Amino acid sequence: MIDVMAVAEFVDDFDDFFARDNPTGPSTTNTNTFLDTFQNRPWLWTLRLLLTLLLATRIITQIRSTFRPADSKAETKPIKRLPYWLPHLGTTPLFSFRSQSWLLSQSLAHQSGVFALHLSGHDYIVTTSPSLLAQLCLPTTPVSTAHYDTVRRRRFFNNRNLRATPATSSTTRISTALHTYTSDPTRITKLTRILEGNAYNLISPAKSWVDQSQWERTSDITVLSDKPLSISASLSTLIRDFSSHILLSTMLGSSFLDANPGFIGDLFAFSGKYGMFMTGLPYWVAPGLGPPALARERCLRCLDGLVDAVGAEVDGTSMAGRGTGMLYDLEDVHGVIWGLVRTGTARGGGKGVKTRTRSVSCEVLEVIWATTFAQANMVVWMLVHLFGDGDSNGVALHGVREELKSVVQVVKPGPTGLPFEDPPRLQFVDDVGGKMREGCPTLRGALLEVQRLEMEAEEYLSVMEDFVLRGDSNSSKKFQLKEGDRIYAAYGATNKDTQYWDRPRRFAPGRFVVKGGQESQEVVQGSHEVMQDKLPKTRSGHEARMQVDVLCIVAALLSFYEIEAVGGGGLKHPGSSIIAGVGVPKDFKAKISRRVLQ
Repeated sequence: MIDVMAVAEFVDDFDDFFARDNPTGPSTTNTNTFLDTFQNRPWLWTLRLLLTLLLATRIITQIRSTFRPADSKAETKPIKRLPYWLPHLGTTPLFSFRSQSWLLSQSLAHQSGVFALHLSGHDYIVTTSPSLLAQLCLPTTPVSTAHYDTVRRRRFFNNRNLRATPATSSTTRISTALHTYTSDPTRITKLTRILEGNAYNLISPAKSWVDQSQWERTSDITVLSDKPLSISASLSTLIRDFSSHILLSTMLGSSFLDANPGFIGDLFAFSGKYGMFMTGLPYWVAPGLGPPALARERCLRCLDGLVDAVGAEVDGTSMAGRGTGMLYDLEDVHGVIWGLVRTGTARGGGKGVKTRTRSVSCEVLEVIWATTFAQANMVVWMLVHLFGDGDSNGVALHGVREELKSVVQVVKPGPTGLPFEDPPRLQFVDDVGGKMREGCPTLRGALLEVQRLEMEAEEYLSVMEDFVLRGDSNSSKKFQLKEGDRIYAAYGATNKDTQYWDRPRRFAPGRFVVKGGQESQEVVQGSHEVMQDKLPKTRSGHEARMQVDVLCIVAALLSFYEIEAVGGGGLKHPGSSIIAGVGVPKDFKAKISRRVLQ
């Protein structure tokens, strides 16, 4: 409600302030007072008009919010629209900088899991209630992400050829590609094979940039000890780049990253400006957007070469990579990339070759980003929390390593008869995904806990036809949504709500692990059930299918390495920024040592 007395006092103080310029009060004889004041102090009247506009906007929107008409249907409740000060922009600044933590505070203040915000000229119906979010994720619910996906493809992925293509067809192609890739069981087989050959080389004693691996070159490494090997490095960058190298090699083949060593750095460089790209401002207008835009262009040019090579094989016109200066091992490229190239060639019509190539490259970049950006950051967070300085962190780390004994083994090299020894290798069991689902509840619980603590999953939805939003059959709160309404699904808003979680800021993987119907405070060996449904799911679902990839990378790193703060002790939380619903950890120095194998 509006505090009338407070508003009256504000207006009196406001008039007293401006009365200093005219101590005698308004003159009835001098009709030029207004013009004289405006000419002498134009900024003063501009400020007065601006404050008046802001105050009027707040009063009008407060009245609309408080005295809203009742819904015509008795069984549904009207959706409260929150007041705001800024015309057109509405609550955009608060929403942009505070995001889901602010949404949770508004939800608690108004005691409703559904409310409306005015964001940049449009009303968005915000949903924070887990039961209502579950209904939005049902396949039968008439909502779609196609509109927002199209905006993101144009602004963030720079796909300028969507104007001639229906938005739904582009969304269908990307969704099909993601589902095909994340559902392919051979993906995990290939990923574990790459891990087996690279995990031991996460760090090396090499001090020369030439001798270091791609992920070491960007991580500011200092060798502390040779035997056993111990280094200090920028942990977030090192683990992020290593994880991305494994994930991208699984999809694009190892020869792609060998030919384009700067691709991963550019991928994360332009991803860091996601919010600025989504404003739609040109890179030469928005501050600080020039270098990220160039990084995005370099990524697309790298993919142009790969798409040209695959397209040449599809057309049978030339050898792989001719014309791009690169030769790629196309047999190592996943079939989903071939499918996107074939689809792009088929729908090319009268477009030029370069136009078709760039359009397909943008789609490939979107698939890469969806299967790499969040996953690489989750690997970093898993290690930060497992090697953290809390008591529960050490218990979880011990439990995870006990579970991994049934999933992955470190194989010691045999005698070579030479002055040097071969390095030890990892060996994953067959059907590692199934074995992790059955025998690694603490590891899976740790991943879900990282998603709860560090991620803020979100989706922008459009209502395709009228329907009633309700939590469940027993819920008394029902909301009528109409065709054309826009929804912001805040899946992560309740991740730290004490109503749903005990001690919500504590890292406790056991809260997701159930034995005999009870949560396991300290996870022990035995039969457990991991309660994934305790976290809201998104409509896409590919994030859940990519969990095994993250767990395999974490398992490989835990098998070989110990991580601690440079000065000793557990890792501290480095802080983070939210980019596209993903918590991106700030970079920090840490000490990484190879484990002494018994």
